[in-house]
Order: sequence, then C-alpha cells, then structure tokens
Amino acid sequence: MDEAKNLIDRTNSFYIDMSKKVLTEKEYEIIYQMLVSKKPIIELANDYNLSSERIRQIYRDAYNKVKSITELFQEIDYYKQRRDKLKGECRNDFREIRMLDDAEKTEVLKKKLIDSAFPFSKRLWNMLVSLDIHIIGDLVSIPLQEYQNFRGFKRVCKSELIAFIEFENIEELFDGYQK
Repeated sequence: MDEAKNLIDRTNSFYIDMSKKVLTEKEYEIIYQMLVSKKPIIELANDYNLSSERIRQIYRDAYNKVKSITELFQEIDYYKQRRDKLKGECRNDFREIRMLDDAEKTEVLKKKLIDSAFPFSKRLWNMLVSLDIHIIGDLVSIPLQEYQNFRGFKRVCKSELIAFIEFENIEELFDGYQK
C-alpha cells in the first residue's frame, strides 16, 4: 500500500514538472501544493485569498489543460510511430521497385515522355523538345549536373525535372542522383 502511494506521488510530481510549461504560475503552484505537498483546499484558499470553490475550479482547469496536453503528446507519439512505420514500408517497396532487371530497364528507357502522366510545364517541355529529348533513355543519357549548363534551364526546370524523375521512379537510372 505504501509503495503504491509512493508511485502515485512520483507520477504526480512527474506530470506537474512536465506541466510547468503549459500552466500559469498560479495554476502550477496550486496543483503542486495539492498533489505533491498534499495541502488541503481550505488552507490553499486562505493562502491565496480565494474561495475553496475557486481553488477547485483552478485545479480542475489546470488538470484538464495538463490532461489535454498529455493526450496531444500521446497522439503525436502515435503518429510519429505510424509515420516511421510507413517510411520503413515505403523504403522496402522502393527497394523492390528499384530492383529492375535489364529487360525492365530497357522498357523504361524506351518509354516516351509524352506517354507519362506527369504534368510537364510548358517551359520544361519546350526545353526537353529543344534538346531533342523524347524518351527516358534520351533524358538519362545526359548527366543531371549537365542540365543546369543549358541556357534557360534554371532552378524551376531543375526541380520539375527532379519531380518527374521521382514521379516515374527512375532515380536509379541517373548516376549521382542522390547528390
């Protein structure tokens, strides 16, 4: 019994310390006095020149604040775990996709850019046409770093080209893509 009470006191103390950032000074002091110092409500009411009911209200409001923040942290932790799990699954799927055999690579290299569902901007499309790039194989034949040397191929076109590469999952076809 004494051990259970000690555990409750330590838990209360932990939550109160955690709640210091979300509570006002007065709310923090009242909760601390009630839960850790075990001061009676009547004594607290006298110390703060407030009614017992007002002390109960402050305690209840502060408790609800701490409870809602704790629930938010639990939700955040849940979604972080979920995100990490999905990232792991995505990486595994991506690895499987990236393991194209030679026949599949040949098929991908022959794919026409116009057949892609990617929404090319007029600017990038005209740039690719002027460079005589019509299939993915043409696109891959030029190292990614070289594209920025072409006149008119600036930051916007570069980021759109990278989006296209990721959209088509053809990163592995470009040497130095990760750079």
